[in-house]
Amino acid sequence: MSIVNDSYMNMILPEDISSRIKDFMSGRKDFPYIKENEIMCLLYVYGKDRKINSEIEVNEAIDLANRTVANVDKEIDYYNNSKARFDTEFIKSGTIRLSYLILLQGMLHFISKNTFFRFLDH
Repeated sequence: MSIVNDSYMNMILPEDISSRIKDFMSGRKDFPYIKENEIMCLLYVYGKDRKINSEIEVNEAIDLANRTVANVDKEIDYYNNSKARFDTEFIKSGTIRLSYLILLQGMLHFISKNTFFRFLDH
């Protein structure tokens, strides 16, 4: 198993974030829906289940962490330098696309574990 397959991300967000996102997606709340003084956190764990056992895996984890930071940095720069950051509808459409992607990934994970097919057999 590669480090990528054994890596996880967790987000620590305000406890009412789901209702804020729901209100944003329904048009009852504008963007940004997180206040300037609120604390958020992204936590990345590499090698969660199998641990990192070799120098090769250490290098893979470091490379993955570096790519993650570069991608987040690129997204932040894009957001900060984009006129689209002021366009609530543009942001809303991206949020909706992301929610569909998360739903699809969850469905694919469900299917890949054969749970879906075992359910059909009963």
